[in-house]
Amino acid sequence: NNPPANNMYSLWMHEVGVDQNINNTLTAIPSHFETGSLSMLTSGDNNKPGIDRWTYQYRIEPDFKQTVTMELTVNGRKYANSPNVVSVPYSFTNTTEKIPLREQRRQMYLRFSSNIVGGNYEMGNTLMVIKTGDGRQ
Repeated sequence: NNPPANNMYSLWMHEVGVDQNINNTLTAIPSHFETGSLSMLTSGDNNKPGIDRWTYQYRIEPDFKQTVTMELTVNGRKYANSPNVVSVPYSFTNTTEKIPLREQRRQMYLRFSSNIVGGNYEMGNTLMVIKTGDGRQ
């Protein structure tokens, strides 16, 4: 990389606050994490077929210590090389008891994100309520 034109670089102080502070102007630092693959796929035993069903994400019961509103998006695919399907963002606060989803994917990933000034969070024991979805398509 080439240095900036004015030869000035940003200095980051880690573990000091949760926002970017440039000349006392605060800007959110985008933060997110994503689960591993969630699916209802199993292999069979003794020459019997396994389960090949879509995962139906019915509800999330979030358990977060958070300072601002966060978002949950459901990502996933029909097959490994299929296009990624992304849900609308579901917003939740530290008092949200449940997030009704009604999302269905064969391969599913949940993404939790925060992009608001003052945003800080810790995840506790978040519960997923899933059901067996449609058959293989």
